[in-house]
Amino acid sequence: MQRYAEVGRGTSFISVMFALFATLGMSVRALPDLRMGGLSNPDSYMRIVRLRDMLASGTVVHDVARDGSGHGTVLHWSHLIDCLLCLLAAPFRLFLGPDDALHVAAVIFGPLNMAALAFAIVWAGAPFAQRKWLWLGAILPALSPAIISYGLVGVVHHHVAIVVVAVACWGSAARLIAGQARPGTGLALGAWAGLGVWLTPETVPLTMMAFGGLWLAWILYSARDDTPREIGLGGVSFALVTLSALLVDPPAAGIWALEIDRLSLLFAGLALAVAAIGMGLWSVHRAITRPQWRCVAACAIGAACCAVWAGTFHDAIFHADILLDGEQRGAMFGHIAEMLPVEGVFQGLHFLLTGVLAALLAIVLALHQRSLLLAYAAVCLIGLLAIGWSHSRFAAYPEAAGAIALPIAVTIVEAATVSWHQIGQSFTRMAIILLFIQVPYLGQLPDVTGRAHATPVVMLPACRVADAVGMLESHPGAVVLADVNETPELLYRTQVRTVGSLYHRDVAAFSRLRAAWRVPPSEIVPPEIDAAEISLVLGCLSPVRSPLVDDLDRMTLYDQVRIGQPPPWLERIDENPSSGQVLYRVVRGGDERGSVGSAVSGE
Repeated sequence: MQRYAEVGRGTSFISVMFALFATLGMSVRALPDLRMGGLSNPDSYMRIVRLRDMLASGTVVHDVARDGSGHGTVLHWSHLIDCLLCLLAAPFRLFLGPDDALHVAAVIFGPLNMAALAFAIVWAGAPFAQRKWLWLGAILPALSPAIISYGLVGVVHHHVAIVVVAVACWGSAARLIAGQARPGTGLALGAWAGLGVWLTPETVPLTMMAFGGLWLAWILYSARDDTPREIGLGGVSFALVTLSALLVDPPAAGIWALEIDRLSLLFAGLALAVAAIGMGLWSVHRAITRPQWRCVAACAIGAACCAVWAGTFHDAIFHADILLDGEQRGAMFGHIAEMLPVEGVFQGLHFLLTGVLAALLAIVLALHQRSLLLAYAAVCLIGLLAIGWSHSRFAAYPEAAGAIALPIAVTIVEAATVSWHQIGQSFTRMAIILLFIQVPYLGQLPDVTGRAHATPVVMLPACRVADAVGMLESHPGAVVLADVNETPELLYRTQVRTVGSLYHRDVAAFSRLRAAWRVPPSEIVPPEIDAAEISLVLGCLSPVRSPLVDDLDRMTLYDQVRIGQPPPWLERIDENPSSGQVLYRVVRGGDERGSVGSAVSGE
């Protein structure tokens, strides 16, 4: 059936507005975090802390200076999102202060990303689905558990932007393969891929899937002259955008540094390899017409270019020194939900069902049409599911593919049941829609298996960072030991220094923080406290142990603080009874107790 390759204005407006309203509705639970100028997750705070430092200094910085006990923590994030935030904040600077304008930009960043994703999904599926069903794909990401947590109000993260880049690349490649692309679509594909690698190298596997589809199309469609041209132009565009981004935003160690966790010369080399493959296929297109010889030529050109790239950057690819060993990875990320694999049937339903349905649709279509390209799409979707299974934060990628597939599936079912009674046809459409949109939420109901047991409800103290700001205001520059998850918000709301955070570029600082919380009871200041240069300890009165010490069967500093029985070298100087937080000063030899008595509550 012939479809419209472009999206009408009405369809675009309705789809984007549906997605925005759904995103705002899902964001209601995050609104309490926005009070008093807050944001919705630790990474959002950390990004804004670094951006505020840059704006204050007037220079590009790569680290957060007040983390790492004041020695700084280098973040692997590039500065593309920083640029976007500055652009968003610019209109608000006309009537708000710099920090308030930046906060407004941070608050609306997530929903704007969700709106962009909604349009990208509608655009990608337009040539293959009836226009009246495209809005279903637009609204699905806002209802997808794997995507919406990164697009809520007050979230400043690159995960939804990654999905936007991936969908734009997949849509461009699909149009080129289907012969429904405008001239210059290859240039757009390359530009999106370049922006993606500037955003984060996590986009590389996703964008390479699009280039792989074009490579396969070149083998199969020898009579088409537009495919090789667009492949060549796409590769050149990818290389130009990537090299330009590297020049304006090089790594902290310099433009020649080979880093695998952010834009670097390593990925500029990859872009050049992709450009060489595209130009090579374009140059031999007319000379080789037989499918078997085109396959040989495509494999030879691709293998040669990839071998040169892999050989040139072998050490950076396979021996990167930023990779964490198993013990470090377990200590840092073993208790972060988004870094864990998807486990069990219900988590699979919650995070991967929509992607599974998209893969099944591709498999059925590939078998029905005997299409090698559809089989390639099915393999790619299975690969996305494997990536999503390995880390739940990557489940957004197959879920986005499922959003593209939903209106296509409804269109196919409607066409296949055109002879059915109207009631039966409507029921079938509704079943497909509910299967994609509603069934994933069954993953929130694990008790239906009968394996879960009721547990007593334990009322925990709030211990919000916002409630500790007043206690810390009179201690600017002090090194504060606190829960590692509170580090970004402490840096955002106060002027204290923190011991460490959960960012892999500074494993040493996190290790010092972990070691400090794990010290056993002692009469004198332990060396771990001195090693981290700690002067203040922010504790929370709580019956629950932290994952930082949960593997130990002995008393630790964390346990002493949480039960309100600190060691003798800690002096209580302030507290917030309503939140359960207590602030202690480390008393070292020669210090006088009560020297900061003006900060003690009630004095």
